[in-house]
Order: sequence, then structure tokens, then C-alpha cells
Amino acid sequence: TRPQLSSSSSSSSSSSGSGSGSGSGSGAGVSSAPSCMEIMRTLQRTGAWISFVLSFQNNWGNQTLLWTMPIITAKMYGMGTVGNSLLFAGGGVIGAITAFSIGPVTERFNISDRNMILGSQLGVGVVLVSFVAVFGCQDAYSSSSSPPPVWLLCGLFWCYYIPFIGQMPPNNSIYTKMVGSRGVGVYLSLLEISKTLARACAGYMIGSAYDSLGPCILWVLTCSIWLFQFGPLAHVWPRLKLTDDGDSRYSRLQSSLMDEDELGSGGGGGGSMEMRTYDGEEEVMYF
Repeated sequence: TRPQLSSSSSSSSSSSGSGSGSGSGSGAGVSSAPSCMEIMRTLQRTGAWISFVLSFQNNWGNQTLLWTMPIITAKMYGMGTVGNSLLFAGGGVIGAITAFSIGPVTERFNISDRNMILGSQLGVGVVLVSFVAVFGCQDAYSSSSSPPPVWLLCGLFWCYYIPFIGQMPPNNSIYTKMVGSRGVGVYLSLLEISKTLARACAGYMIGSAYDSLGPCILWVLTCSIWLFQFGPLAHVWPRLKLTDDGDSRYSRLQSSLMDEDELGSGGGGGGSMEMRTYDGEEEVMYF
């Protein structure tokens, strides 16, 4: 039978003591990387998988906007390397200002991570939809018609980086709080894989769209991916109430990995469990 929650702490202490005194060498006190099953259960149980959805959308949208900009500026305005460099430099400056400002702003107005994510994603949508409506299907502008003013292109491109950068800190914050400290490097690597996958897919789609499918297909797909994310976000919304003051359903007060055999649970060996505290109540997760 599995150990009772009330005795898990003392069992952990005794097993820790016996491990340290066994003279087993450097293996004592070193935790192994989480298994695939443990990773899957942690992502599913905590709702941390939502960060993969958000990160995929963010990187898809950003890379699509970034990589298509030279095509749009060359076709509609005849802009060359210098003009594009200035355009990108402006976006970089706006992004840097946003990155330095996001912390003080959220603290000043007491904005939670999940509200910051929601607000940023809505802001991304406003800029993205406006950009697509004006510049997305630029084939509609014939040589005899006048394109929109270039300042509008620059303004939308630069404004995009405010909500795009604004969602990064709260997304990473919620993700790391949910997965915890055990094997955090593995979890962050998986998150980076989703970002890389989004950029690779976006790059392939850009080439296909501007080669044969048409740019409208690309931008309709981009807007669809942006809209899709709100379904999963609404599903895990109650789980995202993670703050530093402890008023959280998933705030972690302690997290320790214990071997099921050492706890004397008789669970068949090789299993592991993680003790977490949610709202002051201890709970054991078995893997």
C-alpha cells in the first residue's frame, strides 16, 4: 500500500538520512532527469502544456511577419537593404524598451501572469489582423493603384513587438512554476523545441505561399493559429492563477522527489513519487 500523506515527510527524512550515511558516494543527493512518463503527467496534470500552444503561435506569427517584411517592402515600396534595416532596427528598439518596462509595469499595476498573457495575445491579434487587412494580400494592389503609406507599415510592425515581447515573461514564469525545479532544464528544452518547430513550419509555409499558394493563404492560416490558441487557453484558465504571494491553486511550497521503494510502499519497485503542496494541502504524485 502507498504511504499516507501524513507520514510522507518523516519517511522522506529517514530515507534521506539513510542514503547520506550509506557511503554510496557521489550518487547520494543527485536527482535523475525526469522520465518521459513523468514529463507527460506533469504537463497534463498542471496544465503547463498551454505554454507549448502559446509559444508555437507566438513564434509562428513573429517569424511570418519578420520574414515576409522584405518581400512586402520590396514589392510595394521598392525598399532596399538600408530601408529594411532601419525598419528592423526600429522593431528591435521597441522590443528592448518593452522588455525593460514589462517588469515595472506589471508590479506597478499588479497585473497577474495570466492576465498579462491574455492582454498581450489580444494585443497581438489587433495588430496582426490590422496588418493582414492592409498588407497581407498585397497582390490586390496593382501597379496603377497606390499602396498604403509606408508610415502605416512601420507603425504596425513596430507596435507588434510590444505585445509580442510582453507575453514572454509571464508565459515563461507560469511554465516554470508549473513544472517545478526538478528537471527544469528538460522542460525548458522541450519548450524550445516547440518554438523551433513553429519557426521551421512558418519558413516552409512562407516559401510555399509566395511561390504558388498566394500570400492570402499564409495570412489566413496565421490568423487562424492565433485564434485557435484561445480555446486551450480558456480550458486551463483556472489553473493559471499563479502568483508570488501564495494566493494560488498551484503554488508550490515544497517539491521533493522520493523513491517509492525507500518509502516502503511496496509499489513494485522502480516507481517514484513527488510530494507537492497545493493551497497548504500535501498531495503526492506517482509516476
